[in-house]
Order: sequence, then C-alpha cells, then structure tokens
Amino acid sequence: MLLDPDLSDAVRQRKLNKLIQRIAYDLRQAEKARRSHRKARWRALWKIGVYISKLRKCFNLF
Repeated sequence: MLLDPDLSDAVRQRKLNKLIQRIAYDLRQAEKARRSHRKARWRALWKIGVYISKLRKCFNLF
C-alpha cells in the first residue's frame, strides 16, 4: 500500500512517482483513443453523406 507506515520515505516516494507516471500514461492513452474513435465516427458518417462540419450546432441549452 502507498501509505504503509512500514515503508521508508524513499520507497513511498518511488511508489508515488510510479503511480503518477502510470496515471499520466493512462490519461495520454485515453486521449489518443478518444481522438481515434472520433475520427472513425466522422469517417463513417462522411461515407453515408453526413457532414459534421456542416451541421448546425446548438450550444445555448438554457
């Protein structure tokens, strides 16, 4: 466990840094997946004649 009192400060710091790096990696991968899936959706819609860039947008919901 990260906050295990039996671990030394150096070991806890290493574990924390490793966890921070893993979270950053996962966030980067999620962003790549989001971008890829969005592009795939846009391509599929484009093939059937739906042009996202030409659709009207409504952002004023209230």
